[in-house]
Amino acid sequence: IIGTGICGEARRTVEAVYHVPPFPSALASEGPVHSSGALLVAGVRDPSHFPGRYENLPARDKTPSHVFSNSRDPHEAVLLGPGARIQGNVGAVGGVQVTRSDVMGEVQPFSPPQALPRIDMDAIFARLDQQVGKTSLGPDVSGDYSVEWNAQRDGNLHIHGSLTLHQGVLSVKGNLEVDGGITGEGLIYVGGRTLIHRGANFRSSDQVALMSKQRIELDGAGQNDYFFQGMVYSEQEVVARQITVLGACIARGVGGLSFDNVNALNAPVALSRIE
Repeated sequence: IIGTGICGEARRTVEAVYHVPPFPSALASEGPVHSSGALLVAGVRDPSHFPGRYENLPARDKTPSHVFSNSRDPHEAVLLGPGARIQGNVGAVGGVQVTRSDVMGEVQPFSPPQALPRIDMDAIFARLDQQVGKTSLGPDVSGDYSVEWNAQRDGNLHIHGSLTLHQGVLSVKGNLEVDGGITGEGLIYVGGRTLIHRGANFRSSDQVALMSKQRIELDGAGQNDYFFQGMVYSEQEVVARQITVLGACIARGVGGLSFDNVNALNAPVALSRIE
């Protein structure tokens, strides 16, 4: 931002650099955050340098990342079971149950609430309805499916294969189920529940924003072998099993976040929103 001020014969130009840093937490929720099995929460400076396993990432590309819950539960706003490794802070408005040695940063129970990102899903659906040239889908897609521009489904949608986004937008006003994982770059808006099976293979170029008004469930088949890359945002709750999420998980509902054998790796998410 550059501003110029003039007073009499005096003239001065001032330059101000305004920086909005990426969302700092891999896991953030209005409700409780609970984990069972192994959980790794860490940061990746540049997703294009990520080799597929956090252990193989050079130290210069590793950053802290955090867990925070706005739940007021006095005992278990955050409950992280044995096997959790947090490369940052763990905080909550309520109580925190975690083994202190598993947290590289600070454990901060009874903290002030934090503002979470909010997305107006109803407004987005209204704008997408007005777009021309969109593809209307039936309730079932028999195999793999690619979205090049704007594809819409007014009810439930079941993709019996993988879903690939080529900088496109998929909007589903009902429930969405994908059997083979999601790859590519683009956005997915779901008015109901979302269930993603297996996850995808790692590709450094993938960047997907998945936003659902109801529960999101990521049901992988291997913590270090299946991936969702991008942002996961639910107005209710997020449940993930046996998968790596390279991006961020945000739950605005009281259902919160629930994880079983998950790598949650925070990384800058840069997407051009198509509205």
